[in-house]
This record gives sequence, C-alpha cells and structure tokens, in this order.
Amino acid sequence: VNEPNAIARNAARALGKLADAAAVPALLTALEDPDDGLREAAARSLGELGAIEARRPISRRLATGPEWAGSVQPGSSRLQEPCEALLEALGMIGLAGEDDPDTLLALVRPYVDHGRPLIRAAACRCLFQLSGETHWVEQLRALLLHEQLQVRRAALMDLAATGWRPAGPAIAGTLAENSLKLIALRGLVEQSPEHDPQATWPSAAEIDLLNAMDALL
Repeated sequence: VNEPNAIARNAARALGKLADAAAVPALLTALEDPDDGLREAAARSLGELGAIEARRPISRRLATGPEWAGSVQPGSSRLQEPCEALLEALGMIGLAGEDDPDTLLALVRPYVDHGRPLIRAAACRCLFQLSGETHWVEQLRALLLHEQLQVRRAALMDLAATGWRPAGPAIAGTLAENSLKLIALRGLVEQSPEHDPQATWPSAAEIDLLNAMDALL
C-alpha cells in the first residue's frame, strides 16, 4: 500500500468496527498523531463507537476553524485537519452529557461556508444531528443536485446517516448509482428516530421508502 502509516491507519479503521469501548483509549491516542490520515481513521472509528470521550479532542481540532483546520497543507491537496471525518464523528457522538451545546454548535457552523462541498455537507449533517434543525438537512438535500458526482454521492451518504425521511424522493431521483441510492434509502429507514426495530410491520413512511427501493431494483 503506497501510503505512510498504512498499517496504523488500517488498525484504527478496524478498531471502529469492533464496537468495543476498550478501543477508545488507543483511538484517542491516534487522534493526536502527526499523520493526518491516521487522525482521520481514528476520528471515523471514534464516531462509529459514539465515544463521548472524543468530543473534546475533536472539538479542539476543529476550533481553529476553516481558516486553519480547514486550510490546505502546503504542497498538498489535503487539509490541515481531516475536517470531514472530524465533523461526521462529532455528529455521530451527539450531545449526550454535553453541558454547553451552544458553544459546540457555534464551533461547527463556520464549516457550512467552507470552499469544499464535502466539508459543507459534513457540517450540515453534523449540525442536524446535534440540533435537529431541518434547515441544515435542506442544505444537504440541495447538494444532491451538485454538478460533481462525488459530491452527490457524499450527500447521499450524509442524508442516510441523518435518517431524515423527507429526503426520500430527492434521494431516489438523484443522478447517481442505484446501489448508492438503495443504501441511502435504507439509511432513512434504519437511522430515523421513528424507526422501531421491534415492530412487526413497517410504518406507512417506511413502506413508502421500501417501495422507492423496489423501484430502483
């Protein structure tokens, strides 16, 4: 693999899949590594684990804002910090136990105006997950119409993570691979707060989403 620290990065990614809180200390250590790729992998895994302990160190990484954390490294296309992964992790961790949510939201908001649409998408996703304010997912839904396929793909996955079901029709009509749209629609079913995994029959909204999935097959 032609990337530095490849083994460490892969290990950090694997730790997130274990769903074991015992992995959190090692991932928090990796979050402080000089290698931004390792920090990115660690952030994603900490988000998957919902590690509340990571909220402060992730916030500290983002605190310098788009002007520094979101600026481009000299001689590279990579940013100073893996902002997309950090923002997504913060949204996945949520506000549980947070005594100053307003400060956390204020930290994220400037990234909505970042020059890169993938960062904007991650910021909107994070803000919706933290606040529940639908205007953030409205902005995310608008990115489904972006001219770049990569951006449309990212917006699909971000909307899936939010579980915001009104995005269903827009997702189904996005110019992207049906396989990704199916994943996104499934996310709306499973990630929505309205979803009851113990229910013996899907709700009317879930039936609509399942029908949209059938139409893509």
